[in-house]
Amino acid sequence: MLHVDKRIELQQANDIQNILNSESGRRFLWRLIGYCGVYRDVEGEQVDIMKQLGRRQVGLYLLGILTDTDDEQVFTMMKEAKSKDMEDAHERKIEMDAIERDTTGDSGNASHDYRPGTSELF
Repeated sequence: MLHVDKRIELQQANDIQNILNSESGRRFLWRLIGYCGVYRDVEGEQVDIMKQLGRRQVGLYLLGILTDTDDEQVFTMMKEAKSKDMEDAHERKIEMDAIERDTTGDSGNASHDYRPGTSELF
């Protein structure tokens, strides 16, 4: 029985490694960890706190498995997520600046028109 358990454990580690080796797999895992609230404070009514703690426990369990499998890829996943967050923040700032210019009548550059709700300049 020990031989079968070891084989299953190795297969599961291989499956996780394959997911971690994929950029899309790391993005998915990071979204899942984010949903679990691993890095958020727990607050609210008692029933909400219990739900948050349950999700957080699952997230910590997942993060532990990932780290045990390949801590370098977990670090890569975190760096990619931070880089994406910084890109998103930059895009939001550009969008907010364009909205502000649009509402104040200062077009900034007369050759571009801003379309609200997008980050595109036409």
